[in-house]
Amino acid sequence: WNQVGTDITGTAAIANGATPASVGSPITGITMLRDVPSVSIDGGRVQGTGRYVDHFGNILSDIPLGVVRHVFGDETRARLRVGSRDAGPLRTTYAEGTAGRLMGLVNSWGLVEVAMNGGRAIDYFDGAQPQSIRFELTTG
Repeated sequence: WNQVGTDITGTAAIANGATPASVGSPITGITMLRDVPSVSIDGGRVQGTGRYVDHFGNILSDIPLGVVRHVFGDETRARLRVGSRDAGPLRTTYAEGTAGRLMGLVNSWGLVEVAMNGGRAIDYFDGAQPQSIRFELTTG
């Protein structure tokens, strides 16, 4: 339904029992995007790509929490490697990271990211664009 996901009043109406048809019209096709990195799952390994660097210097990937939980059951059972660097097991908060060392976690957007407690993770990738940075999760 084309307006449900973008219109807060439509979403609220559905939450209160309205039908999707009463707040929007159906979408009739699917658009395939080309040249957009995607997540791959191979057994107990998940691979993704950097997508964005926030103003703190954290590198957000395209790996959503749902995929992490699907493969590992619990995000804290996953270990993150970013490029050639080991970021350790996924943490639940930034404060859990050792100052000055890379760490992985699932951020408030529900995406795996690499961060640094007290620093900028992107500074450790020699000016690389986020799209060239590979993320890999394995069993921690």
